[in-house]
Amino acid sequence: MGIEVFEEPRHIMSNKELKRVGKAVSALLATAADEKRITCGLRPAIKVLEMDPAQILFCVMPHTNDAAKHIQSVLLEAFCYEHNIAIIKVDSLDRLRDTVGEVDCSCILIHRHRNFDRLLCLEIELERMINSPELTFVTQPVFKLPAK
Repeated sequence: MGIEVFEEPRHIMSNKELKRVGKAVSALLATAADEKRITCGLRPAIKVLEMDPAQILFCVMPHTNDAAKHIQSVLLEAFCYEHNIAIIKVDSLDRLRDTVGEVDCSCILIHRHRNFDRLLCLEIELERMINSPELTFVTQPVFKLPAK
């Protein structure tokens, strides 16, 4: 008698869904930047995460082929996973810079509102899209940010 393994069918995001998430990420980044709820740069992000990781909703990181930055990113991702912070990888460092108006966009943390109970509809929708129970990622998807 063998053990039967039942696997749920995996839903893979279509290009349309990937673009929808990219637009939502771009809109949330712009809103959070206007509200001064972002931390840009790897070192400042690490300092914020050391102090109070509970204040962070999302960690946005551009896809990179640089080995040194990749190693740092992997360590930061591990910390975020440990603290249940959603990681969003995007395709373009330049589009991140354009969206938030900052020079160092190697990592962007999106903070919660001061009132922890208040979430924007956009934040709720983005979290729902990324953490959908139907989605199981073999690898972390890289979302395409729209051009301005």
